[in-house]
Amino acid sequence: EIQGGSYEISIGTAGSGILLLQCLLPALLRANTPTTLSVQGGTDVQWSPTVDYFQNVFLPALQRFGAKASLKLEKRGYYPHGQGNVVCSIEPSELQAAHLESTGVRNASGDRSEMEISGISHCSNLPENVAKRQADAAAGALLEAGFEANIALEVLRLPSTGSGITLWSDSPRVHIGASSLGKRGLPAERVGKSAAEELALELASGASVDVHLADQLIPYLALAGGSYSTREISLHTSTNIWTAEHFLERKISISQKDISGKEVMVLEA
Repeated sequence: EIQGGSYEISIGTAGSGILLLQCLLPALLRANTPTTLSVQGGTDVQWSPTVDYFQNVFLPALQRFGAKASLKLEKRGYYPHGQGNVVCSIEPSELQAAHLESTGVRNASGDRSEMEISGISHCSNLPENVAKRQADAAAGALLEAGFEANIALEVLRLPSTGSGITLWSDSPRVHIGASSLGKRGLPAERVGKSAAEELALELASGASVDVHLADQLIPYLALAGGSYSTREISLHTSTNIWTAEHFLERKISISQKDISGKEVMVLEA
């Protein structure tokens, strides 16, 4: 039987604490009692969802499947030292089928863009204007695409030097986000603009979830059923579908659908 309780986990490096939580969540939602996980490691590192994406895009989508989980960020952790800390609270949950319907959010003159965008731009051990330049570049690129953005700033002093920005659609029905991390030699403006352009591309598709979330939700689609649409099927998504179907007796189908004049891929189980 899966045991709930209170646990502290130290990855010991800048390895992603967010990826660890995503691994544990499907099991802990079926634990016999609530669980609290305090995880130390990386929160904003390459090749993994950022902590802000997990908190503002992934978890709200997961709640549509009936999952009861929340996250508190206590300290960011960048490469190479990590030492960030998050606390995740998980309650035993009965998962249910979720149908995340496309809303046809577009823009860049495709109109229908009343969607508000939120975000966080942050930096550690760098001049304060780094976070502001990231945010200003992102807000400018989004405005050109027809979206207004409210981006908070965080200027920090942590064990590692780093920066990043995460943006997301501020809507209970559209689960779309994008992020970009700074690195040596990469101008802050390019960091902000990159995240904004990715977000605008996802919103213009009219899909209900972004390309990355589409693969992260596969285990729950396989466990509980439901449907959602995405701009394209990534290799991660294809791999997760193949894996889930080998573990569970559920078939996940993929079809094309026209949403406001654009083709999206619909996943259904």
